[in-house]
Amino acid sequence: MGFFDKLKNIFTTKKKENKPKDIEITDRDILYALNYNIIIRKRFYSNTLDNTIFEEYKSFKYLEEMKLFYDINDEYLIFYIDKYEKFKQLINNIIIYLELSNGNKLMYDCRNYSLYANIFELIAKERKNTKEFDFIKFFSRFEWVRNCENYRDVSIKIDLCDNNDIEIRYKIIEKNDRYILGSFRDELIKIDFLEKKIYFGLKIIDEV
Repeated sequence: MGFFDKLKNIFTTKKKENKPKDIEITDRDILYALNYNIIIRKRFYSNTLDNTIFEEYKSFKYLEEMKLFYDINDEYLIFYIDKYEKFKQLINNIIIYLELSNGNKLMYDCRNYSLYANIFELIAKERKNTKEFDFIKFFSRFEWVRNCENYRDVSIKIDLCDNNDIEIRYKIIEKNDRYILGSFRDELIKIDFLEKKIYFGLKIIDEV
């Protein structure tokens, strides 16, 4: 319970009584999550604290393997994410936003410096009307994307500038023998040594 108690003092927004509550993720929440690394897997989260949802990013068999994903530099945790993994995380969240019923048929490919996902094929086969989302405009804004296009009306194709990992710096909030907890704006990262897992958390902003 000590870990979750720490959430009381992480964010600088107005404090409310810290009782577990259920959260239904809105479209606005999902679009906001596209600025971060959390993988949104559902629309409803129960027993959350301080309006913060958590999702597992990756689990490991060995601690040494997990330690390849981050470094510690003074008061910062530097997290490394592969561009292919980042691409899949973003596409996953967009599918949750679009509420596609055939999202389980999504396929990815990585060839040379290009990434593919058959998202346009899924949207075309969706029987109900889908929401609007400008994939080309969205992915073109990333500095690690050299080119973005609709590939044969089947896939989104992204040409990468390079294969280097993306680096994100998280301010370390707590570090002990069990876990490291860091924050970047409204996102948390938890490196759990006992479970050998990495988690991401996101502060869900209340509707005004």
